[in-house]
Amino acid sequence: MSERSGMGLGRWLTRLVAWGVVAMALGAGVTLVLLDNKHFRAAVFPARIAPEMPHAASFTLRNVVLDARDAAGASGDLLSVARAHAVLSEEALRRAKSTFDSWMGMRHSESKLFPESWLEAEWNYRNTAADFFCFQFHVAAYLGLDELLLMRETMEAERAISGPDSLAHAASSETGRVLLASSEHPVFGARGPIFGTSEYAKDGLLSLYEGTGDEQVRERLVEVMDAILASSRHESRYGLIPSSNSEVNGEVLQVLGRMSLVVDRPAYAEMQARLTDAVVGQMMVKTGGLPVHSYDFEADEVEEGLLSLRDHGNEIIAGLTESYALAVARRDEPLWAGRAGRWAEPIGRMLELVLEHGRDERGLIVNEIDPVTYAITDLKPSDNWGYVLNGVLLFADAAERHGVIEGERLEAMRDEVMAVAKAVAATDGFKWQGASMDGYADAIESALYLSAYYPRTTGVLLPWVDRQIGIMFDMQAVDGFVSQGYLDGNYMRTSLMYAELRSGGWKMQPWEPGTRVGLAEQGGRVVIVVESDGGYEGRLVRGRSSQPISEALPWRWARLNSWPAWNPLDEVVSVEVIEGDVGGVTVGGLVEGLDISLAAGGRVVLGMVRE
Repeated sequence: MSERSGMGLGRWLTRLVAWGVVAMALGAGVTLVLLDNKHFRAAVFPARIAPEMPHAASFTLRNVVLDARDAAGASGDLLSVARAHAVLSEEALRRAKSTFDSWMGMRHSESKLFPESWLEAEWNYRNTAADFFCFQFHVAAYLGLDELLLMRETMEAERAISGPDSLAHAASSETGRVLLASSEHPVFGARGPIFGTSEYAKDGLLSLYEGTGDEQVRERLVEVMDAILASSRHESRYGLIPSSNSEVNGEVLQVLGRMSLVVDRPAYAEMQARLTDAVVGQMMVKTGGLPVHSYDFEADEVEEGLLSLRDHGNEIIAGLTESYALAVARRDEPLWAGRAGRWAEPIGRMLELVLEHGRDERGLIVNEIDPVTYAITDLKPSDNWGYVLNGVLLFADAAERHGVIEGERLEAMRDEVMAVAKAVAATDGFKWQGASMDGYADAIESALYLSAYYPRTTGVLLPWVDRQIGIMFDMQAVDGFVSQGYLDGNYMRTSLMYAELRSGGWKMQPWEPGTRVGLAEQGGRVVIVVESDGGYEGRLVRGRSSQPISEALPWRWARLNSWPAWNPLDEVVSVEVIEGDVGGVTVGGLVEGLDISLAAGGRVVLGMVRE
């Protein structure tokens, strides 16, 4: 090789190295930019990936329990059914507690706040507060955990971020400082604070207050709603309303209608009426009888013209039906009688259009339709199908009391609800929201709400729930986390709801792993069993002794973010001790709770008769 050739090779190698360094630098820069994007990180480094195995395989232990339970039920052996339900209920509570324990390690010791996920050290209201924190609080309250004091500290810490009179703003979960540059939602942009605040109110605080009746929660919910009303600056033909967005407005309607019955805030009912008039009398007049995603009420024109039948849109459907129910309940007042009269037909027609045009060939509720052409624009089935049907049931109940809608139309609506329930029960392992646990959580909760508020569906939906919740449970890791993101809160919520279903709404106080409660019922006969593996001293109590909203409602409204009563004591006419050393058992005594003392492996069995 000549000297010149060697020099040429050297220059070539030098340039190659230089270009390699540049490429590495550029690649590192791009990588850092991408890693700074939480959506990219979540896609590349998913905390948990839903397995693809056939969850419904008959060899799983859960299905062994369910198969034995079904055989016992077929032979009328209610004790064995109740014992199976005790096992299923305890599993759900243990799973919720495990997720709770894992997330307590994510709570910042100085700020008292939780992050949105392991990837994002942000306390925000659309996700962290609404979908996680309130259910972390709920587990502590329901199980009577010492950490409830820490949850109260967190609520006080978040309250101090923006102050009690302001809309909620995102903050660093490490420092507690408001993130002024943070958008509360990538779509809603500047509307973020009122969106995040309404999410916190409806999805989080309302559910927490419905389930616990906690005074601190009630006060915070009232503060949040007062802030929303004070920030309602969107002009409509009927006056100022909170937003042009139907999700925000629907959330506000769901909270105001219920809270107007339990707090002395006349402005709540008045905003309920004004906002409903704006949606029904202004928006829906121009949009084919259906609400749209976003409407400029001041300009009187559509901004975003599709109707979502899943979350981020379907909230307005349930909200409108709650407005109508409130008007019917107050129809002895001339002003509210007039409102009930003018809302009945358009809201009823809205629901009929949804049931007629918003379903696929299997009969499942779809994600999205066009309000003008009624064409389906997103054919994927909605995991929130029961949230929509709650509205149908509530409207039918209210209209029956009102007497202005023909009974045949109302029965036809209920028949369609049953048809959707059957279509859902025909699915097995369906991926409601891709690989996301949240899709299963919402679909299962849909079934639980319908079973509670429309007992005609119970025999169809509850066996489906028993099998499908196993898919959701399988997504939990051994460390207790499910996604290590805020949606783990929804996992805890669904687990609590299922545990209550299978315990019949009863629990042990204090709660201890290894002690469990199960309930079975057939033809008005009820059996409750309490078992303990290691011995127990405590009380058998109703799981939810304080439910101010349920008590204030004029009748049992079918509604989202509620905690159904599965075995109401006011329907029990007699009770007896079938097994165990328990004295002085009466229906009235059960209201206060029943002292239980069990040796290791011990059991108490109660029998009841319901009307």
